[in-house]
Amino acid sequence: MFDVAEHDGRYGELHDVCQALPDDRVVYIRHGGPSYLAGLRSVCEVDAIEVTDPPTADMLAEIRQAWGGTDLPIVAFTAENMPFADSLQPLRTTVTTTWPNTLSHRPNGSVVRESTVWVGVITADGIVVPVPTD
Repeated sequence: MFDVAEHDGRYGELHDVCQALPDDRVVYIRHGGPSYLAGLRSVCEVDAIEVTDPPTADMLAEIRQAWGGTDLPIVAFTAENMPFADSLQPLRTTVTTTWPNTLSHRPNGSVVRESTVWVGVITADGIVVPVPTD
């Protein structure tokens, strides 16, 4: 158990996400993803909100409008049921290790998982497109 770092790989992934964010505000879509809101706020030093269910394009357009009406960054760990433009590609795929949650005994092995993260920008119509590059 002590030979495995809990969430090994997640910090490097979070650093890459922070670097990809074009603004100091972000919408995090938790559906299908890890607990990430605190990391976005503390490591990336951004204002962030969390949406727990896959949003519709209308919902994202409303969030964008309520938060100033400009292109708004989004972070998500699933593309399923998301209003992503075909041109949006994943930022990164990460292999992480965790300890299983047990109540009756200590974990006797680690769990290896792969996760993929997308970073994009919500447009006025609620569609998520790639982050603009300079």
